[in-house]
Amino acid sequence: MNWVFVKITEFEGWKEPLLCSVCGKTIDKTWYYPEDLTDEEAKWIEKIWVCEPFTEFVVCEDCVTGYEKAIKGADSGKWLNDRIMDFKEQYKEDGKSKPC
Repeated sequence: MNWVFVKITEFEGWKEPLLCSVCGKTIDKTWYYPEDLTDEEAKWIEKIWVCEPFTEFVVCEDCVTGYEKAIKGADSGKWLNDRIMDFKEQYKEDGKSKPC
């Protein structure tokens, strides 16, 4: 998957608040969304964040901070792989069965 970023200032008249799918905070500057998702990546996005990965999943700048490749056209696979590992680890710590 690759990140595409959009600046809110590019949308004159944008009135509705846009919430980050990861942290839930209102996005006020730039948001990122994935393109070229594989079926497996889409499955994980839907499982972790309970949203439609192709049309609803957006991420704020704070949630991609530290991933220097989080720029237009850059591979964001490491970012998602790290989130998947965090999700699996959470299940281990909670004593719940491991997700598929």
